[in-house]
Amino acid sequence: MSIYELSFRSTQPLGAVAMSCDRLRPLTPSDGDPIQDLRRLASQARYHLKHWLEIDTSRAALVYPPHLAWDRIAGSMARGYRSQASQAVVERLDTEPIDLADPIRSSLLFKFCNYQFNGIFKAMRSSHVLEARKRIYSLDPPKIIDNSAEALLYMTFDFNRDREGHLILVMDFAHEYRSRQSLDRWGLGNLKPRHRLSQTYDHKGCEWVGMADITIGERVAELGNRSLLDYHQEKGYLKNINPDRLDPQQRAVKIRYFNQTKEILHLPQLLQPLYDRSDLNKKTLDTLICSLTQKIEKAQKAIAAVNAKGFYCGDRLYFEPSLRHPPRLTTFVQGDRQRNLDFGVDGATHPQHRYYAEPWQGWNDQHLLQKPDRIRTQVLYPEAWEPRMKRYMQKLRETFLKFDIDLSPAGESRAYNPQDAMGLQRVCQGLPDACQLVFAFVPDSRDRSYNPHIDPYKTFKRQLHRAKLPSQMVTQDTMNQPGNSGRDQNVVFGILVKLGYLPWQLRSMPGTAQAFVGLDLGTKEGRTVGASAFVVDAHGQVIGWSSVSLQTGETFSDDSLRQILRGLFQEFELRTGNPLEHLVIHRDGTFKTRELATLKALEAELRTQGLQRLDLVEVVKQHLVRAAQRVEKNGTTTWENPHRGWGWEHSPQEAIVLTTGKNETKISRHASPKPLLIRRRQGDTDLLVLAEQVYWLSKIHGGSSQTIRLPITTYYADRIAEVTLQGLLPPDVQREHCLYFV
Repeated sequence: MSIYELSFRSTQPLGAVAMSCDRLRPLTPSDGDPIQDLRRLASQARYHLKHWLEIDTSRAALVYPPHLAWDRIAGSMARGYRSQASQAVVERLDTEPIDLADPIRSSLLFKFCNYQFNGIFKAMRSSHVLEARKRIYSLDPPKIIDNSAEALLYMTFDFNRDREGHLILVMDFAHEYRSRQSLDRWGLGNLKPRHRLSQTYDHKGCEWVGMADITIGERVAELGNRSLLDYHQEKGYLKNINPDRLDPQQRAVKIRYFNQTKEILHLPQLLQPLYDRSDLNKKTLDTLICSLTQKIEKAQKAIAAVNAKGFYCGDRLYFEPSLRHPPRLTTFVQGDRQRNLDFGVDGATHPQHRYYAEPWQGWNDQHLLQKPDRIRTQVLYPEAWEPRMKRYMQKLRETFLKFDIDLSPAGESRAYNPQDAMGLQRVCQGLPDACQLVFAFVPDSRDRSYNPHIDPYKTFKRQLHRAKLPSQMVTQDTMNQPGNSGRDQNVVFGILVKLGYLPWQLRSMPGTAQAFVGLDLGTKEGRTVGASAFVVDAHGQVIGWSSVSLQTGETFSDDSLRQILRGLFQEFELRTGNPLEHLVIHRDGTFKTRELATLKALEAELRTQGLQRLDLVEVVKQHLVRAAQRVEKNGTTTWENPHRGWGWEHSPQEAIVLTTGKNETKISRHASPKPLLIRRRQGDTDLLVLAEQVYWLSKIHGGSSQTIRLPITTYYADRIAEVTLQGLLPPDVQREHCLYFV
């Protein structure tokens, strides 16, 4: 099969990349992080000297090309401190030559490559290069959307190395959606905190903070006692605006650049609000999506330009003009695993397991691995919805009966007023002891009866969780489609999972792992919640979850990780009667240094409890790698999105797995599916076995028959953190088994 990465390989392996490395110590007083001080000083020096410099945070060292004299660097750093311009702001402790081509310095190498790559496009008359975000904007005019927004195409990129030392350049193309009006005309009343904005003159992104206390004509000390008007006019940013038409008495606005805490004063005329895709017309957006063939053509033109201009990383490097054929390409859906979903034994007459490739196939054949004979339910509904509620519940009972499950009432249905906050709480009180599940029919933001200050969905979720009752929320849109097979699948599977039943399991799991743990952190408005979701045994049985409150910016604490893992070991031994010997931990995103240190110490402790192997795996959602399948038709080569189930080695410690594929993206069936990047941080399990485990764990989300991109480990962990931050679950939960969050 001709599956390729949308990436390009250097024609020769990387040679030596010589640099100087100076360990530094800040001399200027600071209340902040010394490493951040060094990073800021290095950034200032790089801007002034027009040369690459970078801080090696692990050693508090400055890395730079050897031809650059230290005196020039120190002088440039001092320029950043106007009050101490004649004094050194850092002390050089020692210096040594280093080679960025050494694998242990990969992060520095790729930063150097990014700098070189951006420099090529800056020299190509392009003023739309955002080095910090690895974005190079097209100079073509933006495309207009419904006369209110515009779509601006940009190229984004990243670097990696393969097993043979060749440099890999990954590329992708996407659009940024901006208002056609500047912020002053768009309407400041439409802005919510942290709304994304873009500067009109360089496309640098920022976020809305609020109105400033000064006008755009007042002098500002930080701008050299100049006004915002004067400052931006001197910079040349008002070339498309007549300054005489600007009112000096207009209030300035405050913004914040991403990943920074400092608030900046700005001109509203030089800012454009950004849109999310969900804010714009979907049919129009579909016409803007770059096809794979278009992406590849644009990428190959960019590669030709880079090869012609000259990319230097030690030696001059050239990139192959054709897409990279990744090593160790394999499909996980083969052999017995072509039908790897086990829906249980087919009755007493034909006692054989029913295996399927997709959940909907088991649904159509009316099979379930685990199910109760009866579910006792309580129904809550808006009084005006009663006739439609009854039709929906009757149809749903008929659906459950097809699986020999009696969906019976635990008590009389209860009506409520969606506008009565106290009434919402009263209707949840005194529910029958026999009740196992609550159906709550609730309005959403599209309904006239919806009040965001009351929000029946959130009110019911809080109340019912306190009563230790799982619930199924039903919107008007779902209620108005009784008997809809697709929606009923989600409801039936979701209810079974909430009640502790497994609609299907995996027939087999690659490798020898006996248990999987997912870790994730969620942050909202100064609160951080750490969450874990357990998937125990190689068949995908979920046995528990936990969460812990943390301070903003914190990682999982030593105690929280110990509680999670000790709890898992106890659960595993209770259920199986055997000690847990092989564990895989999935981290959503990146393991923090402190987490790795804690897990290393825990591993030694758990070996006394029977642990023999521990794999630490990062499941990375945000990356650039895309896949393409080459198809030959009538002598013509075209490119298509491949089906899911493929995996390959991206680098010696990273693999790509397509958990979604052709026609399965939420944006549009024409968009490129986003695979997951799997990074091995510890352990000796084969990289592609780890990737295949992630693939199969993405196929057992019992709460939905839809295609879900993430494995159940990190998907559930992310969901726990999200729901907790919404206030719908308590912030600290230890070893809970009921999946209220599904």
